[in-house]
Amino acid sequence: MNESQIKHQFLKEAKIGNGRAYSIFSTNRNIDFTEQIINFSVHNYGYDPQCEGDRADYALQFIRELEESQKQKVFSAIKKQLAQVEITDDWDVDQLFKLAALLSKEYDTEFGELLRKRFDTCSCDELWEFPKYSILLLDGFDGMVRLARRIGEILLTDDDWWEDGWDMYCVPGMKFEEVKEELTELSKTDKNIKAYLDEVNKDDDVGSEKEKYKNHAFEITKEAIANKRPVPRRAYLNLSHEELCYFADEFKKARTQNERRLYLNIFSEKRSRYPYSEQDLIDSFSLRKNSWYNNRLVDCLDCFSSQAVRETAQKALDSDEYGYFYLQLLINNYREGDSAKIVRKLKRTKDECDFHWAVGTVLHIYEKNTTAECLEPLLLAYKTRCGLCRQHVVELMEKAGVLSDEIRAEFQHDSAYLYDKREGVE
Repeated sequence: MNESQIKHQFLKEAKIGNGRAYSIFSTNRNIDFTEQIINFSVHNYGYDPQCEGDRADYALQFIRELEESQKQKVFSAIKKQLAQVEITDDWDVDQLFKLAALLSKEYDTEFGELLRKRFDTCSCDELWEFPKYSILLLDGFDGMVRLARRIGEILLTDDDWWEDGWDMYCVPGMKFEEVKEELTELSKTDKNIKAYLDEVNKDDDVGSEKEKYKNHAFEITKEAIANKRPVPRRAYLNLSHEELCYFADEFKKARTQNERRLYLNIFSEKRSRYPYSEQDLIDSFSLRKNSWYNNRLVDCLDCFSSQAVRETAQKALDSDEYGYFYLQLLINNYREGDSAKIVRKLKRTKDECDFHWAVGTVLHIYEKNTTAECLEPLLLAYKTRCGLCRQHVVELMEKAGVLSDEIRAEFQHDSAYLYDKREGVE
């Protein structure tokens, strides 16, 4: 490959977030990758950043190994972006501000000064969306004090502000109880911190909500169906066996798929599985093979282990007319030799969102069925942009005894691994 192709491949792998980007970087030290590193420093390309977190540490590992002139180029670009970026509820902003906190501690305190200034001068509306953990990552407990004072000042003049105090759980190196105790001591002489603590100490209704769904699950479920609304999960998970049988009888009486679909959510989890023969569900499949209705039926069938369900799975896997979601039927009906069909279905799933869900299903299959046959499907799954899925892939390869030294080494530079390392996740 020429230099342009190498840069393109590097950025492609870096957007995935895997360690292969680091391998490309390490074996091509004569190439200047600063533009690409700036790109994934200021943009979070994670599939689901809310679940898998930011990629600040992932970007930082590349920045550390740049030549000094290249480092300064990256620093200048990040500072410029930090100073002018609009503060919104956006994962790029979240990552940018956290990376600034890390760079301030490791390289240049100007990053920290810019970050504090953005926090201290942002509007009330912007404060709602400000990535507050960046302040805690930067200054620890002092950052928590800064945050509590700012929010407390607003609480004293704004009745619309709501605060749950979750940030107190996120101070690096401190337990929630320690943070609260020290803030309580400061609140004796600081009215803003007192206002903050008064707000987070308000009683909530979480307990009463749980009791409502526990004691009135049948009525809530029945009412939701009567009003053609989805049944709340907390309701159907609290149904007794007799109540599940009642709704299964109603399901069989329903004359149309639109009526039946209201019941399918109820039977979509192991704790509330369909109480009669799975053949009732199989017989209900629509001729429209990839319909939403069939997707929900598969959700209800995947906890059954039977020849009838396996035959349905094989029929779907043998035909290109069936979508990726039929893979779920193998979770409890897998047999040696199925891996080739799984690979074929994965390769035909081109949409990124569909591929992500297909990968999740494959992980469930091999979590339940440990076999060396998992290697080829998991190598395909390893290409996902979801860091959590890649982490699970590596764990399953390790469990099955098929993890290569190459992937083991790569994963030390994976965005998922580096995020968990910073957060202290085992």
